[in-house]
Amino acid sequence: MADDVAMSVKGVDFNAKSKTTLVFFPNATTLAAVQAYATAFAPLYEAIVEAKITEMNVNFPLTVPNGKANPGAGVRINEGADFSYDTPGRYNFGLWVPAIKLAKLSGDTINAADADIIAFNNAIVGGLGGTLPTDGYGLDVNLFLKGRFAYRK
Repeated sequence: MADDVAMSVKGVDFNAKSKTTLVFFPNATTLAAVQAYATAFAPLYEAIVEAKITEMNVNFPLTVPNGKANPGAGVRINEGADFSYDTPGRYNFGLWVPAIKLAKLSGDTINAADADIIAFNNAIVGGLGGTLPTDGYGLDVNLFLKGRFAYRK
């Protein structure tokens, strides 16, 4: 399942509450094939639910370049950092990074002067190879504000 292509179908009810249904495809499935499936699937889905489809998305597995041979010792996946960025919108953009290297912290704060942290933040704010991330709502990520150690279950 980890290498499957995942299509999500988000539905909203009369109280504006939403839930998502996931449909999986083999990893060789193309975007065009998933779009054709989604076009045919949406009316079948809406015929059996009271919810209104508000969003459909697809996630494709990517090749992991230069992966580590083994995880670092001593840091658990739920011991990470919350990075906060400015956007032109009303809210800041938060990015959770799990298993943060403790050497990248100064106390419980991200060391913003660390070369690796600077490179990471530059990739989020300025993009890489002409591809610029957004805050998930289509707004630019303008400026790294702060980062703090955080524990999540």
